[in-house]
Amino acid sequence: MPNPKLLLPAFPKPKLPLPAFPKPVLVKPAFPKPVLVSPELKKPKLLSPELKKLNRPGESGDSLI
Repeated sequence: MPNPKLLLPAFPKPKLPLPAFPKPVLVKPAFPKPVLVSPELKKPKLLSPELKKLNRPGESGDSLI
């Protein structure tokens, strides 16, 4: 019976992986970074008029296809 009692102290070891969860919390601040990418998405909008120019000549459009 003393053996199963030794297994009980083994449970505190799995408690160590629990502090590993705060690490993913550091990943949450990484989401604000994609927010900085959003202004970059506005840049492609500036390219959109340029793409329209490329679409006007059907040759360029056909070449893309």
